Amino acid sequence: MKARDVNIEGPAGILEAMLLRSEHDSGKAAVLCHPHPNFGGSMHDRVLDVLSGVLLSHGIHCLRFNFRGVGASEGGFDGGTGESEDTLAATHWLNNELTPSGLWLGGYSFGAMMAWRASEPAQAQGIPIEQVVLIAPPAQMGFEHHRGARVPLCIAVGDCDDLTSTEALDHWTQSIANPTRLIEIVGANHVFAGVWDDLGEELEQVLFVQ
Repeated sequence: MKARDVNIEGPAGILEAMLLRSEHDSGKAAVLCHPHPNFGGSMHDRVLDVLSGVLLSHGIHCLRFNFRGVGASEGGFDGGTGESEDTLAATHWLNNELTPSGLWLGGYSFGAMMAWRASEPAQAQGIPIEQVVLIAPPAQMGFEHHRGARVPLCIAVGDCDDLTSTEALDHWTQSIANPTRLIEIVGANHVFAGVWDDLGEELEQVLFVQ
């Protein structure tokens, strides 16, 4: 893996980011979104380490970036509206930089909501969105009221997560047309403390083996 720090022109100013290049080029790339900025979320996140590790091992290059107001990214927290625009800007940048044959969007917690919200406009604007991966999407934040890209959807959630549940997510996925695979990680809370290996193994199995 090769990492390169990059600056992306976002709607509220420069977004701090890093581009992780896999040693094996599959022709695909992914934009990964971090947890809530007001609770310490940044692109340097353990759960995103797990997701990017799985993707990189299969030749999918990964772009991780800080939302506005986080780290060296300019601007300030915008309650989700601006952050979904940041995600769209990052997605356009990656598409222009690598011209992938397929582009994935992934996120954890608040970042999952941003990935989902950005996926539909990205697809409508001609970006080849191929897959969306949502880890512990916070059902109580209303992300399910936003339309996403019509692509396969993978969702991972812990069975001890107090911010969402498989029941809530199963109810939501029944209302959308996306082919969906729902993973429940036994013993995992919202931050997947102590079960990161289990999360990685389940993502590997569902995304690349089944």
